[in-house]
Parts: sequence; structure tokens; C-alpha cells
Amino acid sequence: MRNLYTDEDHRRGYSAAVTYIDKRMLEILPRLIQDSGTPPVIILAGDHGTGESDTVTQNLEAFYAPKAGSNFYAQITPVNIFRVVFDAYFNGNFNLLPDHSYFSAEGKYFNFKEITNGCTGP
Repeated sequence: MRNLYTDEDHRRGYSAAVTYIDKRMLEILPRLIQDSGTPPVIILAGDHGTGESDTVTQNLEAFYAPKAGSNFYAQITPVNIFRVVFDAYFNGNFNLLPDHSYFSAEGKYFNFKEITNGCTGP
């Protein structure tokens, strides 16, 4: 099958999408927080970085969770985000898991390799 879009088309499209969503979030999030009777829990997360093994884990993770705020830490990985939220908001008792990240190359989807990216959380 022929690819309809060039790499440049993808870059322009990605840039336009990020610009749009950034603008919308700056409008939506303050209003959502202000108009909520109970402070909401907001988690914004991207699924991956650029796709290269050394940058694939550089994804967006942004939280608004007033009750849990101090429990988030710099090295947190997605495996622990909801554990922190559930403990703070729903009296959970979830132990934190080790913050490890793994990568598998295209075509080798189950050949995981650990990425040493400075994660040193619990």
C-alpha cells in the first residue's frame, strides 16, 4: 500500500495538533477546575516520545490532584500514577511498583529491553 503522507506532512500535522490542543487545554482546564463543585482529578498523559529507544519514554505526564499532589515524585512512571491517585482519593492501599521502562523495536514487539533512563523511584 502506498503511503499517502510524507514525513514532512506528518511533522506539520503533529505540530498543528500540538498547537491546537495546547491552546484548548489552556482554555478548558482553568474553567473545569473553577466550575467544579468538588476539585477534579485531571491526568494528562502522552503515550510515548519519538519512538527511538532513548526517547520513547519521554512522554507527557501532568497531574492536577490536590489530595495526591505531594505523593507524586519526579521519577514516577505510568505504572504508579493511578496507584497514587487511588490511595489519596479512594483509601486505596496500593504498594508502588518499581519504576522501570521497557522498549521493543518495531517488528519485535515481545522482545522487551529495559531502558535505563534515570528512573529510581520505589
